[in-house]
Amino acid sequence: MQNTPIEPSKNTPAFPRLWKRVLFWVLFLILFLGGFAFFINLRLKPFLTRQIKEAITTSTDGLYSISFDNVSVNILTGSATFKNIRFIPDTLVYQKMILQKAAPKHLFMVEVGQLTLRRIHPFKVYFQQKLEMSSLLIDRPKVKMIYQRLSQPQNTVIDNRNAYQRLSKYLRSIKIDDIKFQDADFQYIDKSARRNKLTSLRNLNIDIAGLLIDSASSAATTKLYYTDNISIQMQDYEYRSPNGMYDVKIKEFMASTKDKYARIVGLRLIPRYNEMQFTEKLKVWAERFALRFDEVLLEQIDFKAFNTDRLLVASTLKISNS
Repeated sequence: MQNTPIEPSKNTPAFPRLWKRVLFWVLFLILFLGGFAFFINLRLKPFLTRQIKEAITTSTDGLYSISFDNVSVNILTGSATFKNIRFIPDTLVYQKMILQKAAPKHLFMVEVGQLTLRRIHPFKVYFQQKLEMSSLLIDRPKVKMIYQRLSQPQNTVIDNRNAYQRLSKYLRSIKIDDIKFQDADFQYIDKSARRNKLTSLRNLNIDIAGLLIDSASSAATTKLYYTDNISIQMQDYEYRSPNGMYDVKIKEFMASTKDKYARIVGLRLIPRYNEMQFTEKLKVWAERFALRFDEVLLEQIDFKAFNTDRLLVASTLKISNS
């Protein structure tokens, strides 16, 4: 008996045809989301640029302006990148503030090659005026901070609005979980000294946790700059004394505003000349020191007093293996 082949039924599911439909809708969804993201980016980029520039200018009374070459926003991943940022003061406005006795004691100049914002919620920015993100990464920034001693008479009218009151016209709140400064170069110029004193720090890492600026946090007095914590870490720091007679070396430095401590590991004060050369260089008799501290720890530091009045106030100083 000869077997006859069984022909496929016309009612058999056409799997290739089904997969073609699935592939079509997947491609359509990708193209739709891509087009939607592109459209949102076109609308969002000029909005973000305008809001950021206006917020900086208004919140600083025209003292500072910000510029950047390009901003790219990815609506799908919730990220944004700014390139070649320049945060610079207007010297004419600053001189005017000095004459009006309303100038700040510190002036900042900042340059950043790239700034990355992650998990930002652009719809909250656009519709609710709330800037929220998980992290902000600032790679290799250059910060110059200038201190100038200024008097403020009691009868001077100064704008005492806090950061929230200045920004409330543009944003209802700012919430950033983590801000990182990686490999920062920092310069501090003290113009109150006879000669402008320059302090330079390199390879500085700063981690800022829990930044929140809103109507409630603006009244909080326990936080420094609206943050839960500001931690600083620096390694292999070297500094030459102003008279050029000593080198100061620090293996590691750490500090935290939340835990209110500062810790120095491997502090050394090294004379640059032997005893004979030391006396010849100074041309007057003076004692010559060589110091070594394995660890120096300051606890319960008042960082607010240190920031505003340059006063170092702490409860305990511990020196180990000196």
